[in-house]
Amino acid sequence: MKKTFPRHLAAIAALSVLLTGGIAHAGELPAVSKLNGSASLSGVYHNQDNLSEGLDGLLSGSVSVPLTHNFGFQADASLATTDDDGAAGIGGHLFWRDPAKGLIGLTTSYVTFPNVSGQYDFDMKRFGAESEFYLGNITLSFSGGYQNGHNTDDGSYGTAMGYWYANDNLRLGIGATKNPLSDTDGIIDAEWQPNFAVESGMTLFAGTTFGRNNLLIAQTGIRFYFSDPKTLKQRNREDDPVIMTDEILSQVNPTLYANYCAGKVPYVKYTQVTCGATQGYTPPI
Repeated sequence: MKKTFPRHLAAIAALSVLLTGGIAHAGELPAVSKLNGSASLSGVYHNQDNLSEGLDGLLSGSVSVPLTHNFGFQADASLATTDDDGAAGIGGHLFWRDPAKGLIGLTTSYVTFPNVSGQYDFDMKRFGAESEFYLGNITLSFSGGYQNGHNTDDGSYGTAMGYWYANDNLRLGIGATKNPLSDTDGIIDAEWQPNFAVESGMTLFAGTTFGRNNLLIAQTGIRFYFSDPKTLKQRNREDDPVIMTDEILSQVNPTLYANYCAGKVPYVKYTQVTCGATQGYTPPI
């Protein structure tokens, strides 16, 4: 398969110029307020035309560390149950951030579905970049890069999101995502920190990914932030970036179904899936 340099990275690099002052000038607040972390537990429902529906469980966590006043590092990890199989992922972010302006960083991640049906493995590596721009109650977020692996398609991926804080404890998001295994899909999500939960760092979140052939991936869960009491807006901009492995694992299982239906991989566990029975149906590969 032909490999090309992902245009998403060039776009992210160009957008980074918008961060006035650049990385040479330190902000008043540090890139990471202090050592902190988060943990979340969620359920993921997925369905698509002529592909079996399913319900998965996902446990994710992160630890963020201040390296210098301007730079921070975050480690991500996720575990998932997917149709009686397990899956896991790890990731890392190395970034510059000014909580008053935005974030620019490099990312890497690895996810694996070992022993799919006892015969085939699936794994995927990603290398990329991310940026965030803080404009009052609006955050613009971009990520992209290149992926490759075993029993998957190589190529560029990217996600663009816009977030609006209806108040400092309620974040609403809308955007789009694309990778070599899927069409361009839409994303809508929300995260809310109730007033009574500011001390405990508890938030509730929900999100939906939707696309061609009636693709629907719905995720809802509970998250705990382990840091000083603060608003959700402050947690998002002063503590940990979005956990990459959570997003990847919540969307991978439907793409495994689609790969099977396209005849790309003979996953025995998906022999019960009905593929292409509807006239005019095309697997989203």
